[in-house]
Amino acid sequence: MLRDLLYAIRLQSKEWRYAGMVMLTLAICLGANIAVFSVVRGVVLEPLPVYDADRIVLMANRYPKAGAETSNQSSVGDYYDRLQAVTALEQQGMFQFQNQTVDTNSIPEQVRGMAVTPSMFPLLHARPAIGRSFLESEGEQGKERKVILSYALWREMFAGDRAAVGRTLRLSGYPYMIVGVMPQSFHFVNPKVRFWVPLAFSAEQKKTHHNNNWVHIGRLKPGATIEQVQQQVNAVNAMNLDRYPALREVIINAGFHTAVEPLKNLLIRDVKNTLYFLWAGAGFVLLIGLVNLASLVIARSSARVREMGTRIALGADTWQIGRQIFLENFVLSLVGCAVGLVAGFGVLQALSAVGLQELPRIDEVRIDAIVVLFGLAVAILSSLFLTLLHALFVSRLSLSTAVREIGRTGAGGRRSTWIRRLVVMAQ
Repeated sequence: MLRDLLYAIRLQSKEWRYAGMVMLTLAICLGANIAVFSVVRGVVLEPLPVYDADRIVLMANRYPKAGAETSNQSSVGDYYDRLQAVTALEQQGMFQFQNQTVDTNSIPEQVRGMAVTPSMFPLLHARPAIGRSFLESEGEQGKERKVILSYALWREMFAGDRAAVGRTLRLSGYPYMIVGVMPQSFHFVNPKVRFWVPLAFSAEQKKTHHNNNWVHIGRLKPGATIEQVQQQVNAVNAMNLDRYPALREVIINAGFHTAVEPLKNLLIRDVKNTLYFLWAGAGFVLLIGLVNLASLVIARSSARVREMGTRIALGADTWQIGRQIFLENFVLSLVGCAVGLVAGFGVLQALSAVGLQELPRIDEVRIDAIVVLFGLAVAILSSLFLTLLHALFVSRLSLSTAVREIGRTGAGGRRSTWIRRLVVMAQ
């Protein structure tokens, strides 16, 4: 195997024009696939960066006949009704994005924040690095003037001073007491969120339905399923239709229902199909590249018919020849993969310039070990494809046949002619 590998390297260094074209083509095709796969993996395939994220579900009120078929939000009244009735969930919480003015270095600045029910951090299994989470009592009006800072905002405003906990921070002119600082690695849904404050609802809000301005999530109990949650939520909705008959006809005509789905859908619903389509497109780029390389393989194989016939005449079996051909293609594919990784990183940088940063979860996109293994797997499959194509020329080949076909056409004979026609058809 080592002897064959060294021979393959030596052969490719001599045929540098052919080798360079194969490596360049594979580098471009693999670079596109690596870049797109890293985006698809980071945005769509990877779970959210919170504890046991697959057990967190979103409950969203939808009104498809009224044009609200992709809503992600729910109402406060629904939240309090489901707290008791939906037993398949071990914890529930609500949140809402907020922009507040914060004085950073004596300069007012609009900062992205999130208002959450006190149950949110226990639901996420997240604890502050300094200080504490919100108390349940701080979800009541009059007691909600507390704030938890992100690690970045804490470093920016207080230079990492642990004594910041207990001090006052003014948000949009109102004083909030700092009770905690989250770890540097923590972010939920939106990495740009820099502070959290408690959600406090009035008695009237707790009875109000269909004013959908908050996102309602829950964590499944061990062994519970999304289908069980859906059934229990449907039962609560049916009960509320009877409790509020004045709204019944309007709500039914709007097609009201609550969709229970994985929380990740909140982020990727609008981009998932587009990214899968882009991934399929990158796959076709690779396919086009391989079909184009097939023409080079045919020409090179035709020129090597005499060599392969001689090998067979000297006693080489099919496995030995196949191994040699695979190693030759694998060397080219491996180098193409290495260059493709560099090209993939460049493609990601280029995509950033045309709006890639607007994608959700884009901060989680990176070229890591999984992406490298994906590129290596595609490179191996590519080398197998080229090997199988090359093998068509050595199967059932004898020295006399090789000499006769080369003497007749100088271009590989009938065998190369019909394969070349197939390649042209595929192109």
